[in-house]
Amino acid sequence: MKIFLTILLTAALFATNAAAEPTKKVLIVVSNMVDMGDSEKHDARNNLWEVAPPFHIFVSHGFEVDFVSPDGGEVEFMMDPLGISSYAIKHEGFLEKANSSFTMIHEKFLRYCPKLRRDIRALVNLGVCLD
Repeated sequence: MKIFLTILLTAALFATNAAAEPTKKVLIVVSNMVDMGDSEKHDARNNLWEVAPPFHIFVSHGFEVDFVSPDGGEVEFMMDPLGISSYAIKHEGFLEKANSSFTMIHEKFLRYCPKLRRDIRALVNLGVCLD
């Protein structure tokens, strides 16, 4: 009985340590562009089939996924949601996450890139406008 309790307590201790580990993060870069000036010929929206499947894989393996885009906010996708893309939209919050993308000078993005954060602060201190 003591051996069983020892094993049980050891397992509980390891489970507690595993839960305390920081979440792994992934940053997906997308575009806000819809067309290239000629909406009939040059569709520039993001390809759903190139973004949703990797999002699903990362989420299913416990990663926190964020999106960044030049303008932040809503991004548009082309292609119909099929298979894993449809699953990511319906069950994993893909569109909600993608449509709340942040800009490259947003504080959350800068947490992914500490060196860039330092460089941007240096530019701001020099009076460079980042609008």
